[in-house]
Amino acid sequence: MRKVAGLIGLGLGAFLLVSALMLKVYAYPSLAKVPLDQYSKSVSQGQNMEAFYVADLETKSGLTLTSTRFVKADQAAQTKQGDNVAVWDSFVRSTDQNGTVLSAGLQRVAMDRTTGEAVQCCDTYNAASEDPADRTATAYKGLIFKMPFNAQKKSYQWWDNTLLKPVDAKFVRTENLFGTDVYVYRMVIPATAYTQQEVPASLAGDPAATGNVTVDRVYENTRTLWVEPNTGIVIKGEELLNTRFQKDGEDIVTLQKGTIGYDDATVKANAEDAGDKGSKLHLVRSTLPLTFVIVGVLLLLGGFLALRGGDAPRGRREATA
Repeated sequence: MRKVAGLIGLGLGAFLLVSALMLKVYAYPSLAKVPLDQYSKSVSQGQNMEAFYVADLETKSGLTLTSTRFVKADQAAQTKQGDNVAVWDSFVRSTDQNGTVLSAGLQRVAMDRTTGEAVQCCDTYNAASEDPADRTATAYKGLIFKMPFNAQKKSYQWWDNTLLKPVDAKFVRTENLFGTDVYVYRMVIPATAYTQQEVPASLAGDPAATGNVTVDRVYENTRTLWVEPNTGIVIKGEELLNTRFQKDGEDIVTLQKGTIGYDDATVKANAEDAGDKGSKLHLVRSTLPLTFVIVGVLLLLGGFLALRGGDAPRGRREATA
């Protein structure tokens, strides 16, 4: 009987160890992939902000700005790239409390479905308006819309769409949002003159001036991301912005200034979605394999000991007279 139990223990132990390996090598990698059916909407809002109105050539303050972004997978482009490249199209529009459109933008990005890193393919572009004619071919680098699966407490390279290059996203702390544990990353971008622009001379200090002058467009931003680490999904994003025109190193016009970030409804929906997906990924990547290994080793040990012991010796019968 002990021999049978030992064989069963060895069999079950081996099965669990193989299952643990299969979960790590096959199941988890197949689940930890950027989706090909991506469709999302995020809403950001900022209170008491400043923004420049091109039609009025004036900066207004005390504004409530809303930025709405849609991201959708391009199925046709993805099909051409095989199974490991995701291609996402993004549209964003910023409006004030009266519905006046202040800015808009278009993007196409391609990323490796496993690492989340940008991939050079698929006619990726960037546009600072809704007009397709304004699209500029863009070679994205680093991470764009999400952190890696199984994100770590370290710095990553995150694409900045104003500077058109990646910047350091440094891990700063952990938090909990609507019951979901998150890692917080921060990018601090100092005041940077990133391009020059022709503007009416009247903006440079003399309202009576005519013609145009060349000014520097300066960008300053502190961007914070709250990330569910198992999925790499950004649950919450926030930016402390200060963009302006400078002439000879002096600020002359504020273009946008203030703090804008995901509204509560967006954060809550993201937390619920990412929290559920993250729990499942953690189960497959860590909890189940570890449990299977521990139980499997114990069963193997028990089975081995049972086989070594053999069947219990039978007692001798006393001879009868």
